[in-house]
Amino acid sequence: MPPVYPAKTLKFSLPPRPPADSEQDFGSVLVIGDGTSSYGVGMLIALAALRSGAGSVTRVTSAERANAARAVSPEVAILHLPENRGGAFTLAARDDLLEVAQEYSCVVLGFGLPSSGESGELLRLLIRATPLPLIVGGSALRAVSTERRLFADRAAPTVIVANATEIEYLLNDDEKTSPTDYALRYAQSTRTIIALIGRAIRVTDGGRIIDNPTGKSGMFTVGADAVLAGVVAALIAQKSDPLSAATAGAYLHGWASDFAVEKLGNYSVIAGDIVASLPEAFKGAIKN
Repeated sequence: MPPVYPAKTLKFSLPPRPPADSEQDFGSVLVIGDGTSSYGVGMLIALAALRSGAGSVTRVTSAERANAARAVSPEVAILHLPENRGGAFTLAARDDLLEVAQEYSCVVLGFGLPSSGESGELLRLLIRATPLPLIVGGSALRAVSTERRLFADRAAPTVIVANATEIEYLLNDDEKTSPTDYALRYAQSTRTIIALIGRAIRVTDGGRIIDNPTGKSGMFTVGADAVLAGVVAALIAQKSDPLSAATAGAYLHGWASDFAVEKLGNYSVIAGDIVASLPEAFKGAIKN
């Protein structure tokens, strides 16, 4: 049985929150996401990161979506870059994105972006060339499924947020085994940390598996994985080490979904409700 991450130690995994001179003292997150069919995913990540203590968050989106994105949340900075007629980013955005990324503490990549064509190639190029901690999920996992060395060759840490189907797709072999074993083996072979979303969230660095005890059915709604990515990114931006960030992020995300279920019931929770319940989870973690 994997070890259970105890609630009483959670506060020690949270980054300190001392008096600060500016928002940059609490790190910055760059969110590169959104596709033609998943416009709101980038905003879920951005809002989750802000609610989890990141000093600032910038969301990269298409020019046609920029004004609408600004209207949703004025706290999230918006950057728009070259795109094709379908609204997907093109390879022409690569240099701009790499230059912009240097100004941030970490990058969230892949949620909502198309995994094929120029967008898929852009994802692979960014994974290869970004010298910062990456939180990767969604379509980016399909884009790299045949190129495992992309993660293994990175010098900076990588945290993967994935469900059972995505992990099997990543491993790309015929051995039939459990999703947890897939995640363990993939983390070992790529030097990544994986937050595996199932009935609960399990976190592995390839050497150990941490079984997260929080989270009810409220986690199983579209966009919940994006919320988790935002929480983990914020903790990394605040200088938590990646394994602590993934483990504490899983606990806080699950606890926020528990709060949302208590308020709204099992049937009615959506990803935005998890974001809205993050302050309760953080307050509870600090008190306990």
